[in-house]
Amino acid sequence: MAKDLLHGERMNHNGNHIESRLWEAADELRANSKLKSSEYSVPVPGLVFLRYADHKFQAAAKELTGSGGGRKKIGPADCQAKGVLYLPEAARFSALIQMPEGANIGAAVNDAMRAIEADNPDLKDVLPKTYNRFDNSLLKELLKTMNSVPNEEEQRGVGEQLNEEDLALFDLLTKPQIAMSDTDRDKVKAAARELPAALKAGKLVLDWRKRQQARAGVRATIEKLLYQGLPAVCTPELFEQKTTTLFQHIYGAHCGAGRSVYAAS
Repeated sequence: MAKDLLHGERMNHNGNHIESRLWEAADELRANSKLKSSEYSVPVPGLVFLRYADHKFQAAAKELTGSGGGRKKIGPADCQAKGVLYLPEAARFSALIQMPEGANIGAAVNDAMRAIEADNPDLKDVLPKTYNRFDNSLLKELLKTMNSVPNEEEQRGVGEQLNEEDLALFDLLTKPQIAMSDTDRDKVKAAARELPAALKAGKLVLDWRKRQQARAGVRATIEKLLYQGLPAVCTPELFEQKTTTLFQHIYGAHCGAGRSVYAAS
């Protein structure tokens, strides 16, 4: 998933405290890191992606260990069969969250991203590895905040009538805050629902990320749906930013041929 900004940064429209804390931490991270927005936009959503990839991995691992009649070491092949990313121990969210305040968290996250790439060749040279630019205390706070997101997000998805992937796309489109009427919000929600189906209908083919024409087709599909779904208040600059954000998310979340971080059974 790498560049993908992946899985949704969350600050809920209905005031969910978990999502609010996530974005407050992310905003503080940006404000205190002295990074440009372009530098900030990749690594922070990368951590969001890692949290969700970890959530999927843990669910698959629980199922695999529970079905074997004894303790079983989970490997990359097991995860591939389940349609989830294999996360080596050092790259699991629990390992990062338990690091002491004085530890070099940025270096540990960079190492985690390298370890994920080593066990998942499709992600080679894709994941962000610039976390050493961030202050330890800010990274620690961001990691802690994200740790609570999955359960809260499942509840929010039910309320929004969106599945996990649709909800992630909806959040990427609406956060940070965009001024929207209820009608605009419904249009954005519809676009979030329609995009995965539109892309899976012939766009996310095997090895699509390695083929320039296939990548261009994915981006064109995103642009078409956003042109129809984003509020009129969106500037050309914001439209381009949201298009890039969604493309990066899709790039990291979908390997092609039905494989994605959302495909765990």
